[in-house]
Amino acid sequence: MDKLLLRLLNARDEHERQQRLDALLTMHVAPIIRHVLRQRLGLYVNAQGINANNHDAEDLYQEAMTRIVEVLNTDQLSLTKIESFEPYVAGIVSNLCVDFLRSKHRTREQQFEFETNSSQSTRSGESDVETHELLARLWPSVTRLTPRQRDAFALRFQDQNGRDLFTVLLAAGIVDWKDLAEGMGRSVADLTRLWRQMPMDTATAASELHTSRENIYKWRYRAIQKLKGELE
Repeated sequence: MDKLLLRLLNARDEHERQQRLDALLTMHVAPIIRHVLRQRLGLYVNAQGINANNHDAEDLYQEAMTRIVEVLNTDQLSLTKIESFEPYVAGIVSNLCVDFLRSKHRTREQQFEFETNSSQSTRSGESDVETHELLARLWPSVTRLTPRQRDAFALRFQDQNGRDLFTVLLAAGIVDWKDLAEGMGRSVADLTRLWRQMPMDTATAASELHTSRENIYKWRYRAIQKLKGELE
């Protein structure tokens, strides 16, 4: 068993365990995540896992940290089977990078197909139909997210024209304000208040939801992964 994990398991109480966990994440896990993201993808984040100019880097950092914390919070027997912790962490981050590249590749292929179909069918209006169908599938999937994931995704959503989620759905005729209120679990008045601030940056969304920027990254990333799984 790795000595870093042994120190965590030998904590006398929960308070000491949390202190040792925080130290482990700060001194060992975070540097490994940053290094692998930089090495495998050329993505940079600071010591807090932030890159205000690249949300992909932030999201991947937070997802890696979340997965590793979940491992560290599992039962002791599982931890005793990890013989070398730092390579184990590097492996988790490397797998995330591979998944990210595959996702990017699939997205580029779909975008190419969509743009090709759009250019070939301008007169027939097929591209508008396809877009409408995609949005019609997206909205029910959004409503099935957990409330936190749904909020983080919706508040920060922005299409290629800079439009927020509510505007896109309303303009396409997918929903009305009553549908939005039911799907988001909020009142119409609350949604219109939020709408005036959307799309939000990370800091604004965190303030609105009374949480940390890190949680916004985490919830948004998980929302996107779930939506991709349902829409592919």
